[in-house]
Amino acid sequence: MSMSLALWILVGLAVVTPLSAAIRRAPIWVWLVLFAGSIPALSLVWLLLGVEQRPFVLVKLLSVAIGALGIAALRSLRPRGPWLSRALWLALAINILEACLREGSEGHLVNPLAGLLLILAMAGPRHLGLRDDELRWELGWHWVIGYTLWNFTFLYALPEAGEVTGRWSAAALIHLGAPLLMIGRDASRYVEARAIALFVVVAWISALPEEPWMRFSDWHNPMVAELLQRASLGVSLALVAKHVLAATAPASPARLLGRRLLARRS
Repeated sequence: MSMSLALWILVGLAVVTPLSAAIRRAPIWVWLVLFAGSIPALSLVWLLLGVEQRPFVLVKLLSVAIGALGIAALRSLRPRGPWLSRALWLALAINILEACLREGSEGHLVNPLAGLLLILAMAGPRHLGLRDDELRWELGWHWVIGYTLWNFTFLYALPEAGEVTGRWSAAALIHLGAPLLMIGRDASRYVEARAIALFVVVAWISALPEEPWMRFSDWHNPMVAELLQRASLGVSLALVAKHVLAATAPASPARLLGRRLLARRS
């Protein structure tokens, strides 16, 4: 990695992390204006600057904006039923599946399998809710680490016609690193932070795709890519095994007592 690229990544983290944190703390109306108005506003920027967007970038920007609007709806409407929580669960699952299909179309199998396992191991909608006016999703650090490794591996090994393989992986260090810096030690805050940071970086890439605003990585190595894919699959397999063991393990006395108390109250 060159010194200029490393500096660009550090500056990107220093800008994206506090900006994403500020958006996260903003009132709901700011979310609505920002995420609902992002596509029309960016379309005008692309038109004025003569920027031609790749379909993958457009789909990613649109899907992240819709996901963020779903989080805003959960925070403002506070629905009693599970329908919105289920919709958010489905949105994240589709987001992962979208990348798995894209990578699979390039002939890769190992990392897409890791992504599918992440969907299987993802905590269900009942583990998703509001706390302190924030979206909290009890995914656990094991899942967050597995997702981060899988996503970086996807971008590191992603080929593009006429371009260097893995050219987006430098930007990935920013949009994957920023949410980790934002949430501290609380993994339940990850999804909201991740959605905002990803939106900020994708909007940045789409609006200012040329140097010096955007830098592309040229550090792809087939051996490193293979090691990353195997590591990603290993972490995802361990995560699924952990969930299976937890589901089949006999309940502890404390858990049984808790269930009895809940049954009596109901």
